[in-house]
Amino acid sequence: MNKDRGTIKWTSMMLPEHVKMLKDFYEEMEQETKPELDEQMFDMIFLGIQEALEFRQKVDLKIFEHNRRDSVKGIITLVNYQQRYLLMTTSDHMKKTIPFDQVIGLEVV
Repeated sequence: MNKDRGTIKWTSMMLPEHVKMLKDFYEEMEQETKPELDEQMFDMIFLGIQEALEFRQKVDLKIFEHNRRDSVKGIITLVNYQQRYLLMTTSDHMKKTIPFDQVIGLEVV
C-alpha cells in the first residue's frame, strides 16, 4: 500500500508563493474562536481557583492562547486581582503567568 505524504510530495512542483498560501490556509483552518463565558461560569471558575490556591490543590487549567485551546496542569501559587493574572507552577516545575482573560475552564485533579 502506498504511503501518501499529502502535499509534501507536490511542493517541489509548486511555486513558493503557493506553498506559503497553502500553509497559511491550513493554519487558518486550525484557528478557533474564543468561547464566551457567562457570568455564572466565570464565578465558578474563580471560586475553584480560590479553593485551589487556599488548599494548594493540583489543577488542570483550560486556557485559550494564540487562537487555540490549551491545558496547563500544576499548582496555582499566586492570584493578582489588580493586574488580573495568576501564577502557576506547572508539573515540570516551570512558572507560568496566565492572564484572567485566557482562562476558559478549571478542573481540580
